[in-house]
Amino acid sequence: MLSDFDNAVFKSLADAGQLSEAGRAYFFQFRDNGTIMDNTHEWCDEGVAPEMQHLQNLPSVMFPWLMENLHADNVVHIGDVSKMPPESAAEKEEFKRAGTKAILILPVYAEKELVGFIGFDNVVTVSTWHEEDITLLHITAEIIGGAIARKQSESRIIYMAYHDTLTDLPNRNLFQDRLQVSLAHAKRNEKMVAVMILDLDQFKTINDSLGHQIGDLLLKNVAGRLRRCVRKGDTVARTGGDEFAIVLPDLVHALNTIIVATKIIDTLNQPFKLEGHEIHTTTSIGISLFPLDADTTEDLIKKADIAMYLSKTRGKNTYHFYKPDMNTLYK
Repeated sequence: MLSDFDNAVFKSLADAGQLSEAGRAYFFQFRDNGTIMDNTHEWCDEGVAPEMQHLQNLPSVMFPWLMENLHADNVVHIGDVSKMPPESAAEKEEFKRAGTKAILILPVYAEKELVGFIGFDNVVTVSTWHEEDITLLHITAEIIGGAIARKQSESRIIYMAYHDTLTDLPNRNLFQDRLQVSLAHAKRNEKMVAVMILDLDQFKTINDSLGHQIGDLLLKNVAGRLRRCVRKGDTVARTGGDEFAIVLPDLVHALNTIIVATKIIDTLNQPFKLEGHEIHTTTSIGISLFPLDADTTEDLIKKADIAMYLSKTRGKNTYHFYKPDMNTLYK
């Protein structure tokens, strides 16, 4: 099912292509910092073969002449493809392959960032595009650029709602969502899920003595180290202050959790060198297991939290699994 954005782009291309009597109207988007281009949307006149399927995952360096013009904000207007300049040999070859006789291409910007380009192809005969066609393509480029800017803004808002702005890790909301999904999957496949709650030891002392800037840098570096301690499918989240939480889904045995906990403790035991300061911190970890300890997100988090506080009171820099008798200690 097409999104509202896709529908809007396809409609804009169809309207512009029909009004200008083009054979094709298309939109290419850049990705991977502009190094790759994809033909993501295309309209073709009746009887004109589509080309979109052939124009995916193309390195931008393949078309240096086109890219130079786009970055210079030029209108690329070629009334006869066979007479393109020598420096456009790569582009000329591609147009000839597609049976293109004439082209009109404009860059597309979203909030002053070059995000792609749109164009008209004439596949019937060589022809010079009229000024009104160029104006029409300008308007279409602005419409598409505006739609992309709105889409990017909406994506940023959604991202910020589920991620911690300091560390870029998932926040508490996304952590709970990921845990819920992991539990549902584990129930179907009879697997284990581990929840780990981590709290940095002596963080308040570091923050108060060296300042919030160093404290924030420490949290960001801790986040980076935690990411390297887990698998790709695991979730590391910052759930508040100096507290982090981890979901380890699809576990076969509880021993797998011990391996991760030990790795985290060893990793965070290594000093952090931040703006001329050598900072030493450790972590206290609490662990709960599904289905052994609980079968809901709320209970698993609560019991991992109880186990973490036991690690704090038992000397820190260690981990503990939740046990039922801990409830009497932390009521």
